Amino acid sequence: MSVLKTIAGSFSRLFKSDKNWAANYMLSSDYNAWNELDYLKAFLEIPELNAVICTKARMFGNGVIKEVDSNGNEVKNSKLVAALNNPNWFQSGEEFRRQTKLWREIFGNEYLFENSPIGRDFEDATTKALFTIPPNWTGVKYNEEQPFFVFTEMPDIKYVVEYNSKLITLPQGTVIHLNDDRVDMRSDGNGIYSSFSTSSKSLMKGESKLRALTPALNNLKMAYETRGVLLKNRGALGILSNSSADKIGSIPLEKEERERIQEEYATKYGGLKGQYQLIISAADLKWQQMSINPDKMGLYTETAADFDKIIDSYGMKRELFAGKDATYENAKAAEKGVYTDTIIPDAAEWIAGFNKKHRNGAKTKLIMDYFHLPMFQEDLANRGASMKANVDALTIALTDGAIDIIQYKAELEKFGIKSNKQITA
Repeated sequence: MSVLKTIAGSFSRLFKSDKNWAANYMLSSDYNAWNELDYLKAFLEIPELNAVICTKARMFGNGVIKEVDSNGNEVKNSKLVAALNNPNWFQSGEEFRRQTKLWREIFGNEYLFENSPIGRDFEDATTKALFTIPPNWTGVKYNEEQPFFVFTEMPDIKYVVEYNSKLITLPQGTVIHLNDDRVDMRSDGNGIYSSFSTSSKSLMKGESKLRALTPALNNLKMAYETRGVLLKNRGALGILSNSSADKIGSIPLEKEERERIQEEYATKYGGLKGQYQLIISAADLKWQQMSINPDKMGLYTETAADFDKIIDSYGMKRELFAGKDATYENAKAAEKGVYTDTIIPDAAEWIAGFNKKHRNGAKTKLIMDYFHLPMFQEDLANRGASMKANVDALTIALTDGAIDIIQYKAELEKFGIKSNKQITA
């Protein structure tokens, strides 16, 4: 089978339709880069997407949950923090945060279910359990006939989980639902905004980032399929033929010489130790290339371009991933940039869901702290050294009379040092 025919066959087999994939790619014009994706399948099968989401989830899970007062002082022995750090019978707090972040980044939604006995406080560590429910199991039912914008308080909303072909309705008020942008709001025609599928969206459900990435992800699948076919079924690499000619035309190789060259090429030549790299023959041979170079097909360029689109969509940096020619310092700067620009804002939104439910109107609140990480510790050390040098200089200036006490206090406040006490010279 020729290489081109093999590749053509691979295109026709790529993304065969089944209950999970609504795509049927053909070599003809039937191919559509916008064909619907199965989000979980894409995460499990596309290395670039998997790497970006797993890296982001790991970085998110590094946060430390704290309860603080209005002055930023940590509340010791917080029951709520203890409950969140020991969420359920099979996960640690860090694993739980990493898991729920995976759901959010794949499906655009996360459902945090607090399973507490009726009448018992979730903060009671002996009676609580906190789970993140797979979004592809979960539907949201909005049962009100009136639109959402006429209500000032939460209307009738139910969260339904499909498990073993059965529907389980979760108790009212036990779900913290966090989601990405709500932009595609569709009804099923019966006044109920709910669906377990990715095609018919719910009023209450967010949209996965993967929807906008569908063309890039489909192209990645196509590029990997094609590269795999070229590696496995390369066909003939080329043609060795006799370039000698007489008055009539080219002289074909004798049968014995063809068989000898073919046998030696198959058994003795190659790039391994003990194999020959050059063919030596008395015949006047010429080589005609037949195999296809993946570089010339643009497969590697397409893969890199699609990878960059995924990285941008998830707020990550290229320097964090293999294949980028970056220095150690650039990689460190990229990691810090992701934390400050992406992870910490995401964490603030995530912990706000628990504050709204458990600390609404309270004098304390929960935070997700990342300043224990080495990159931020370096900043604190540098800031501390700089502050000490400046305070020492200000103290000398005050002692020498170069500045007065009012100027001294004003300069200290620039470093975040503020005192309500009366200071005299």
